[in-house]
Amino acid sequence: MLEIVNKKFALGIIGGMGPLAGVHFQKLLIEAVNARKDQDHMPVICFTNPQIPDRTASLAVDGGVSYMAEIVRAGRVLEKAGASVLVMPCITAHARFSEIASMVHVPIVSLVAETERFIRSRTGIRNVLVLATDGAIRENIFEDSSSRCGVCLVMPSVADQREVMRSIYAVKKGEREKAITRMRELLRLLYAPGIDAVMLGCTELSLFFDELSDEYKDTLLFIDPMRITAQAIADRFSTMGVGDE
Repeated sequence: MLEIVNKKFALGIIGGMGPLAGVHFQKLLIEAVNARKDQDHMPVICFTNPQIPDRTASLAVDGGVSYMAEIVRAGRVLEKAGASVLVMPCITAHARFSEIASMVHVPIVSLVAETERFIRSRTGIRNVLVLATDGAIRENIFEDSSSRCGVCLVMPSVADQREVMRSIYAVKKGEREKAITRMRELLRLLYAPGIDAVMLGCTELSLFFDELSDEYKDTLLFIDPMRITAQAIADRFSTMGVGDE
């Protein structure tokens, strides 16, 4: 986790990947901060930029060049607005994390790195079912970190992956109930003895964390990079001393 040491700390959220991602991440931040009054919360600047190209499509067509350019533009807007740290709530975008980080002038928190720290801190996680976009799976976004953690990733079949993508894009279209119904059906098909956890490897799927966790409590751990990263940032913010200026 990067060190948050600047007393003029303000988090910049690069939103718009999809439409609820930045807003949902900010909600998770609010819930994660141990605040007793308005002034205890962290300064946050959220730029929801709907012009960021689809990450999976961009990776397939131009190697991610087009989405990187728009994310960097959004990051620089946030920098000028006063952000001292950035976060991009999109797992697929992390396929080009290093390149994006090199083109902005403030640190970026990595959802993938924070998720790896979370897995390392837990015992008994051996086999993880990955629900993510085609782009994230093709780019092996979780492969290196899972290897370092000694975790085996379980991927859906080609047919089941099509259903995962349909669920993700249903959320983008505002069809939440259709998406959660499809995810429940998929989990009934994909869950098998030996699977210890499910990686909600797309920001749209993070929206279903509460329902799915309740349904599978005491049976299956749901790993939500959005929630994990929000908590990690909140924890670091709390070490600065609430109310610092």
